[in-house]
Amino acid sequence: IMFSFHLNIYFYMSWVANGKLEVFPILPELLDVNATIDTKETQKVTTNHLKKLHSKFESYFQFLKSERDVGKS
Repeated sequence: IMFSFHLNIYFYMSWVANGKLEVFPILPELLDVNATIDTKETQKVTTNHLKKLHSKFESYFQFLKSERDVGKS
């Protein structure tokens, strides 16, 4: 379960970085309602937050690093 959650954070990070904000349903709505919010800045802030969350999660659950590296040689 932990590995799956960790992997999902990575996928969310990738999707948001590529402009697919619909993975967080409230973001497109918020951007539509408030034209003063910069979409690119929102992507940047969200991606940075997810990167930090991904790293923190990995530091809490050290076994994730070894599972990620399984099969790499």
